[in-house]
Amino acid sequence: MGWAASGAAREPRRGHYGWRLERWGRCCKPLEALENPAGHRCSHPRSCHCHRRKLHPAPTKGSLWSPKALAVDGGAPWPKAAPLPYITLHVALPFDVDAYFQGLSSASFRLAVSLVQNCAERLEPHIRGFLISSFLERDTTGNELKDSYHEIIFEIFQCAPQMLIAVIPNLTEELLTDQVDVRIKALNLIGKLLSHSKLQVAQEYRPLFIEFLKRFSDKSAEVRVSVVECAKACYLANSSRNEVLEVLTALEGRLLDFDDKVRIQAVTVVCELAKFDMRCFPSDILLRAADRLRDKKVSVRKRAMVKLLELYRAYCIKCSEGVLPLTDHFEQIPCRILNLCFEKDCKEFSLQKMEIMLAEDLFPASLSAEERTCHWIALFSFFSIPQQKALNSILVQKQSSEAEENGSSEVNEKISVSLKRMASSFVDSIKAGECFQKLNQMKDNNVFKALLDLVDEQTFSIASCIRLKKDAMATRDPRPMKDTNSILPPHDPEDSKGLLIGDEPHKV
Repeated sequence: MGWAASGAAREPRRGHYGWRLERWGRCCKPLEALENPAGHRCSHPRSCHCHRRKLHPAPTKGSLWSPKALAVDGGAPWPKAAPLPYITLHVALPFDVDAYFQGLSSASFRLAVSLVQNCAERLEPHIRGFLISSFLERDTTGNELKDSYHEIIFEIFQCAPQMLIAVIPNLTEELLTDQVDVRIKALNLIGKLLSHSKLQVAQEYRPLFIEFLKRFSDKSAEVRVSVVECAKACYLANSSRNEVLEVLTALEGRLLDFDDKVRIQAVTVVCELAKFDMRCFPSDILLRAADRLRDKKVSVRKRAMVKLLELYRAYCIKCSEGVLPLTDHFEQIPCRILNLCFEKDCKEFSLQKMEIMLAEDLFPASLSAEERTCHWIALFSFFSIPQQKALNSILVQKQSSEAEENGSSEVNEKISVSLKRMASSFVDSIKAGECFQKLNQMKDNNVFKALLDLVDEQTFSIASCIRLKKDAMATRDPRPMKDTNSILPPHDPEDSKGLLIGDEPHKV
């Protein structure tokens, strides 16, 4: 089987090629060792592979790249004509994601990066051809590396961006394809390139950047959500470039997207960017995001309230630290949130929930009472009449609930005084007082409803007529009965209870 087979036998889980590059990667000067194995002198003979090579002579450079030695980690042989760039890409990017992230710190990965950086001119034609073929054959190829060419492009861009001058423009074609997943992958890659270059790519590849902005109005909601997330990365990378204004303008348009998921993502990104850069973030975009508190979807209103409260708390902390002064557009956030009190289709926005929000969620727990007062004075100047009514309703309900919790003894005392006054109107005030106390303890609403009917003016008149008829029959008055309504004295509401006590109400 040869020397490669013996290497595989020593390390059964790895092919000889991967094992060999790991050992070469531990060398202090891997490129020099690869180019001139015999003449290379190591500055750390005890800590790298070069010292061991003196005791165990390694194969020559030609045998290192020979078909027998070129095997992948799983042991599969490379093609006989495998060029150096293809080997470099294979080492730089393992197949699965876990291995990819582990490979970022491996010796083989460092060796591949060093090769790309120092041999860019020699490798550029081969890598360019490989990546362009990956663009053209993405639907037909079964090669593992070509399935991951977006990651390869980004890794090469970080160490040798000049090698991709002819490759990056091909991403424009992927942004125009009918496949949603391909457009999303291309957007994610472009977002990484823009962020890593601090938006320099937007200037160097202007047609690609213009097509990137058009994806904010893509027909797919998934694509629009992805590009909104990319807008966040662009702003965080460099908020001072002119291209950022174009990105923010496109982001602002997504606040009115017809898909609620896109609107939620847009509100989230706007609030996070405003939290990141409170001094310079455009206030008009922030207030447009606050307008989503009136969105037709409850989910959008909830998300907007949560993110705006987070932003306002962060703003209050900055003010308490002396970093920011009181700012108008931030102080308008609580005013906009109070508009939710008029929503009747969601229990989350009830007066009780809004009162809890103002008490617990509006300000940070560490904020002093004096600082809270300053913010209340500042934001109250922005209250409209409906917002004042909403705040007044919340305060009235809070006062009522506090009265029920803390003032029950005072309420009971007032009821007792009223019952005594009512009982004093009767002959037997003691017995009447006991009856009123029992009536006060009753929980049956039907009883109070019947009493309400008794004090009704029409019911009182009928009862008075019946009483007069009964009195006339009792005295056997021979004179004919007159119209009782014409002889009734004027009705006094205070006497109604005394007239009906002891009589059973009659229905006519």
